[in-house]
Amino acid sequence: MTEDKKIPPSAHVCYAKGELIIKEGDYGSSIYKILKGNVRVFRKLDDYKFTLATLERGGVFGEMAFFNFLVEPRSASVEAIDDVELEVWHPALLAEEYKRISPMLGYVLKQTLNRLMILNKVIGDLTAKRKSTST
Repeated sequence: MTEDKKIPPSAHVCYAKGELIIKEGDYGSSIYKILKGNVRVFRKLDDYKFTLATLERGGVFGEMAFFNFLVEPRSASVEAIDDVELEVWHPALLAEEYKRISPMLGYVLKQTLNRLMILNKVIGDLTAKRKSTST
């Protein structure tokens, strides 16, 4: 790989408690690893936030956009529960690693991701239905 095509290294970023890191519906390509603190992954319907997961040190988020080849917008939002420090991975770093996995493992990974995306859609639909029947 030539110097001008060098893949950018990872970067460290910090967010304060309550700050939005990823917004549902936006397009993005970075993947984040939590070095310090906790984050909440959620979907929003009107003013209602439905928590999908709480992640702590060592957790990773933003990966679904990468594995969906960046063609779909972010499926959820992520906010800092407390002050967090994150390592941000450029997708090109992971793309190089992804190319090295076996085709069989790649197939299993894609099938698992498809199921997860379907589950996220079902949760979103159920949340919308619950919200509409409670008003």
